[in-house]
Amino acid sequence: MLDSNAIFLNLTTRCNLKCAKCWRSQVWGKGQDIERDVLDNFMANYSNYKGRIIVGSGENLICKYLEEFIDWVNLNEIDVTILTTALKFDKFLDKKKFFTKNIQWGVTMDGFQQNQVTSIQKGMNIERVKKNLNLIKSRYHDANFYINYTHTKLNLEDTLPLIDFSSTLNINKIYITQLKLFEGLDDSITKEIKNDFDCDHFKDVMRKAEKKSKENGIYFYAPLIQRSRECFDCEDKKFSQIIDVNGDISFCYGRDDKIIGNILDENGESIWHEHLNKLLDNPEIQNEWCSLCHATKTNENGYFYIPKNKK
Repeated sequence: MLDSNAIFLNLTTRCNLKCAKCWRSQVWGKGQDIERDVLDNFMANYSNYKGRIIVGSGENLICKYLEEFIDWVNLNEIDVTILTTALKFDKFLDKKKFFTKNIQWGVTMDGFQQNQVTSIQKGMNIERVKKNLNLIKSRYHDANFYINYTHTKLNLEDTLPLIDFSSTLNINKIYITQLKLFEGLDDSITKEIKNDFDCDHFKDVMRKAEKKSKENGIYFYAPLIQRSRECFDCEDKKFSQIIDVNGDISFCYGRDDKIIGNILDENGESIWHEHLNKLLDNPEIQNEWCSLCHATKTNENGYFYIPKNKK
């Protein structure tokens, strides 16, 4: 039986920052942690899950159930990726269990210097983030990190220093996204140029970044250095379910606007597989479902939007 490629679990929708790129800034201060019965149900039913659990949405380091979740992950040897700004890591520096091999931390950085983030991240202290990463990597050999770097016209020049920083800390994965991809914000290097592929300076920086990454053994992924995108997960029938803080279940990332059930329902454990089988058994239903996918839509400039789900 096909299983979900990954599970996206929302532990919290609260955050300690207000970021220009995030739609949650519109509901600032109104987030919530995962409901107690939802978390209990999830941990009871997924202790043998063999895929990867990806924890995103709000700032996970401030979730009141985070340590309990970490204990469960380690006890059951589950692979998990947890997204964070890394600003609050200093609270957990003495807790080795947060930095085991099976726990991967995805650190979002909207800049490499403080002046690069002040206008787009209210509450961020980028030097504190870098200090936290230095301290953790110096203490815990198994600490597993990757960096999500948001390109803006302010921080493009620090792409190469970022790679040097990552290499020094043995962080071997960097993912680049341009700020303009989020909610259609226009922050191109030159606003008159619609496509940065046509900007020689941008291309020069990216060529150097790819070369430096390769020399340092760093996986460097930047969507805008590729002109096309194919949804291989869908083609390979690898779908990833989403479980929200209230237990609502969405079938996949591209249709996170459609709730198919709730984890607390009587069939909460099986509803995702039931929906999967319905799609696979009926091409007409599958085509109708996939025709409404928002993960592959482009804006007028040819850039891919990050889907937003305003619940």
